[in-house]
Amino acid sequence: MSGVRRFVTPLLREHRRELVLLAGCAAVEALPVLLSGQLVAAALDRGFLAGSPASGVAFLAVQACVAVVGALAGRQAVRPTAVLVEGLRDRVVESAVHGALVAAVSSDRPGGAGGAARVTRQVETVRVLAGSLLVVARTVLFSLAAAVAGLAMLVPVALVVTVPCLVLGAVALVPVTRVWKARYEEALTVEERLAEGVGRTLEGLRDVVACGATGRAAAEVDDLLRAQVVARGRVATAAAGRIGAFAVPARLPLLALLLGSPLLLSSGAVTPGTLVGAATYLVVTVEPVTRTIVEAVGNLGLEFAAVLGRIAAHDRPVPPGRERGPGGDLVLTDVGFRHGPHAQPVVDGLSVRVAAGEHVAVVGPTGTGKSSLAELVAGLLPPSRGRITLAGGSVSPVLLVPQDPYVVAGTVRENLTYLRPTANEADIVSAAHAIGSSDLLTRLGGLDAAVPDTLSAGERQLLVATRAYLADAPCTVLDEATCHLDPDAEARVERAFSARATTLVVIAHRPASPLRADRVLYLDGPATAIGTHDDLRADSPAYRRFTDHWRTASDPLVEHADRAR
Repeated sequence: MSGVRRFVTPLLREHRRELVLLAGCAAVEALPVLLSGQLVAAALDRGFLAGSPASGVAFLAVQACVAVVGALAGRQAVRPTAVLVEGLRDRVVESAVHGALVAAVSSDRPGGAGGAARVTRQVETVRVLAGSLLVVARTVLFSLAAAVAGLAMLVPVALVVTVPCLVLGAVALVPVTRVWKARYEEALTVEERLAEGVGRTLEGLRDVVACGATGRAAAEVDDLLRAQVVARGRVATAAAGRIGAFAVPARLPLLALLLGSPLLLSSGAVTPGTLVGAATYLVVTVEPVTRTIVEAVGNLGLEFAAVLGRIAAHDRPVPPGRERGPGGDLVLTDVGFRHGPHAQPVVDGLSVRVAAGEHVAVVGPTGTGKSSLAELVAGLLPPSRGRITLAGGSVSPVLLVPQDPYVVAGTVRENLTYLRPTANEADIVSAAHAIGSSDLLTRLGGLDAAVPDTLSAGERQLLVATRAYLADAPCTVLDEATCHLDPDAEARVERAFSARATTLVVIAHRPASPLRADRVLYLDGPATAIGTHDDLRADSPAYRRFTDHWRTASDPLVEHADRAR
């Protein structure tokens, strides 16, 4: 129940108005049930059996009108139901994504299909179950209460059998429910195991084929699929047992009423109309509703709690040292990284100290580990050896802006405040002015306009650069994050970040970027060096050859940067 307490309880506190509205709609919706037996009894005793068919039809017409009122109330319940369900979904998505991201940057293996299963299928399961439970609870529970109240008013003696039978059925459910819950949680584990197994197989499919291990890989996936089928079958068996455990007690009240009807009629305790009215409550409402409670509220409720508990269990706090903290020196000590245990190191024995607030450009030939270094600094990859710290703690309160940034579906404001939800309009305008995206925001229609699907690569980069600037992280890494911008726009973005008292690391793709930086880290295996651009030109032959090649390939860009200096 920890998941229910974590997600549902705060939601209900926040949406008290919707709950009150939902309860009011449910009460009106249950009115036809409350009056059904009474009106049927009146239609018989005071209408058809009394020789007045018109009166009987009139009572039934009243019942039809009441049913219309109940249907209208049910329609009004749709909006508060949607508010509650979508509010819960948002909370669960946030938790599932947070847990998956923390797990990805905390473990030796990046990501996992189990996390994907929680973010996708299990979150959608929560959404569907929450909607179903609210609809069922609204109609079923209020209907049962209305039926019992109507039965008490019509034939009070019937409660002597009905209430104990319902209690007996509830008691019989307890042990079977425990079995069902255990099996369902086991099925969730098997489902995540299947997702992980299929993900590993697909990830290594090239190696599987190359090694001729397709049969073994297929057999492993097949075993996982069979395990899921078995687990789901066990859940279905337990669910059927729950229905059976309640079926007999739920039918006993009607049987008792029918068996005792001669005695009740002869004693004058009931009339034929009241007897049929009581049977109406039992047949039309009590028995179907109790069965629905077992099938829907019971199974769905337990499934709902199990899935929420699963998602809550995988959400974890941010590991020590990864919280947002004050700026500080970024220190890499003997850092090495390789993509596999037998692969050549991409980064090998790198030791660098970047002072707080310093602007460093990282350059080097293709394949020397520039993007890998960016992911190492951001904490997305664990180093094979060595240590990376920022402000004295483990990396990283670092914001990495990649070459192909992610733009969320929504408004411009939602995209810009994605990493800083508390930012106000003045903060956004200031960030846009600093980055140079004000004209873009105007073209898009303002902060509350929807972001179109037709954004160019450069517009996406400018939008996300504004988002990153607004986030105000202690350390920002731009991994070729401005490669689709023109040189002037790129220079403005880099200067905007550099002007703040925060650390900036730029994975450079143009010769102008090193000229703007305080220092340059040149990555090239044994020729790796760090220093100012002028010092490296004087002291590092490899860097000098590299920049000479750059100058040859793009003289206008270098001249533009030299003038800008």
